[in-house]
Amino acid sequence: MQSNSSNRPFSNRALNDIENLSLSTQIATIYCGIFFISSKDPSQSSFDKSKDFYLTANGQTFFFAIIAFCNVAFIVLWLTKFVAVIRVLIKEEYPRLYIVIFLCGRSDKMGLETVKRAKDVKRESIIESIEGILLFMTKMKDMYANDVFYQDHNRFIKLLYFIESERQQIDLTEKRHNYYI
Repeated sequence: MQSNSSNRPFSNRALNDIENLSLSTQIATIYCGIFFISSKDPSQSSFDKSKDFYLTANGQTFFFAIIAFCNVAFIVLWLTKFVAVIRVLIKEEYPRLYIVIFLCGRSDKMGLETVKRAKDVKRESIIESIEGILLFMTKMKDMYANDVFYQDHNRFIKLLYFIESERQQIDLTEKRHNYYI
């Protein structure tokens, strides 16, 4: 899962999020499932208290609840992202159908939807850029930690000084309901 998070195999951030949740769900399902598989019935003659274990009814319910919760969370996230992608696809390919299905026949809302979608696309591109920079900075940190020298050391140092000077001047005060993206 760490490899998936650091390598980000998909170009779309939403797909990487789905993949991360998918891997987490698989890990939880397998881990909890191992308890079900390796649990033995204490009434059998081959049951040895010193090395075998059994799940009580509460234990079985607990592990089942974890498996069910993780899988339901994954399905809900997947359906949410899937509907969002289908919605965009319908809007681009069949705008009149989009107006009927998603805007209740009100074509006057199409302009607002377009502006909202443009903001979402811009916000996602900014987030993807930040994630790319974070990945780059992590790799640079690893290079410096391992005493690896490279050609553009001076340019990187200048970039760090620039970022440090700008960081102190950027106001991170949260502005409520004023998103200028």
